[in-house]
Amino acid sequence: MSPAREFILSQKISQLLLLEEELEKLNCILTDMCQECAAEDLEILKSIKGIGDVTAIHFLAEIGDVSRFDNYKKLIAYAGLDPTVHQSGRYVGQSKISKRGNRHLRRVIWLMAVMVARHNKTFREYYLKKREEGFSYKKAIMSVAHKPIRVIFAMLTHKVYFFPQGQFLIVDSVKMFHTAVYPSRPKTTLRASSIFEITSSSSSPHTLTRCSA
Repeated sequence: MSPAREFILSQKISQLLLLEEELEKLNCILTDMCQECAAEDLEILKSIKGIGDVTAIHFLAEIGDVSRFDNYKKLIAYAGLDPTVHQSGRYVGQSKISKRGNRHLRRVIWLMAVMVARHNKTFREYYLKKREEGFSYKKAIMSVAHKPIRVIFAMLTHKVYFFPQGQFLIVDSVKMFHTAVYPSRPKTTLRASSIFEITSSSSSPHTLTRCSA
């Protein structure tokens, strides 16, 4: 190798090491901020197997306060993961994600979907189902990405944790449903393989409705 190439290579290595050091510092800053301002939200996200510290921290940093989203669909659209179809005259193209939103959040959600599809039984079963239906790897992961976002939105909104016990999501009814929906039950058990949305109305403060898969 020529001296010039050796010099260029050493410079690039130094730059890479510097960037890794700066990234580590940034992760530490974000971790401290989350521990101060959103410690409970951080633990709620990490209760889903497959979501670790780094992914959870960057997710929370990108979305800010979850209450600024009226529903999970607004959060999905903010990430640019909402479906869109190109139409021109009689031509109707294939459905694709819009990519109109926060690209950094979209990348975090992609990594999150990859990890839960790999390590979380509930989401992995859905991923394998999509693969059996003929979906490509990328399309199957994109399909998976929507499901944890729906679950996470409900969990962060109502401050509940994901506790898989077989195929179940255990919800603390003291925080969520005790007085509003099930006053006679000590806790409520939901199937984690199904996605639910909690909505509010004047007649019922908290209504549990089934969302489409």
